[in-house]
Amino acid sequence: MLTRIYGLAFETKGELDAYLIQRAEAEKRDHKKLGKELGLFTVSNLVGKGLPMLLPKGNIIKTGIRKFYKKRKRKIRLFFCVNSAHRQKRTLYQERTYG
Repeated sequence: MLTRIYGLAFETKGELDAYLIQRAEAEKRDHKKLGKELGLFTVSNLVGKGLPMLLPKGNIIKTGIRKFYKKRKRKIRLFFCVNSAHRQKRTLYQERTYG
């Protein structure tokens, strides 16, 4: 059986302290944590892990960003909109019986 081991090494204690401070700051601004706290999106195991579903506030932001890019695209033809594929677990669409 194989076990993966991760490790970090620093030449000085100051480098280690700077790294720990940077990690603490990054945790405060974690998009997964902030998105849930601000009510922008939710994640459901029914849909699939890692596939966020936008809530009304998140959809307002998405719509605003799309409008911004459409205006900019008319002025400067450098912006292109790209959509990623939407995937869900197959079980989401299978017939269920409740009760």
